Amino acid sequence: MLPEERGLTLVSVLIGAALGALFVLFVRTRNRRRELTTYGVGVIVCAVIYVVFAILRHGLPHLPLEILGLAAFSVAAMVGLRGWPAVIGLAWIAHGAWDVVLHSPPQPYVPSWYPIWCLGFDWVVGVYILASRKVLGDLK
Repeated sequence: MLPEERGLTLVSVLIGAALGALFVLFVRTRNRRRELTTYGVGVIVCAVIYVVFAILRHGLPHLPLEILGLAAFSVAAMVGLRGWPAVIGLAWIAHGAWDVVLHSPPQPYVPSWYPIWCLGFDWVVGVYILASRKVLGDLK
């Protein structure tokens, strides 16, 4: 990796992390149950974005894999909302890994900056969820 590529990668991660922190600050204004629901829906939306990329940007050969990811993250969100909130935090972290492992270097249907940006966003959200008292407290 060239030095200028490392710089762009770092900038992408930092921008993603900053936006992830803003997302957390926005979502924290809700009550516990709504906050957790928003995080659960959010991780599903993250997976939907890759399905949309595959459909709109000529990535149809990759569509089954992206749909499998969507199914896995949807199940994780449902499990988290049914009493295991830590699963939602783990799903966010896993989605960040999914971004980097499957899409770096980016597939032609994924914008080149997106996987690394998403890694920063996803890991900030996931770590916050796991570190928050909400995963240990009740959901009332």
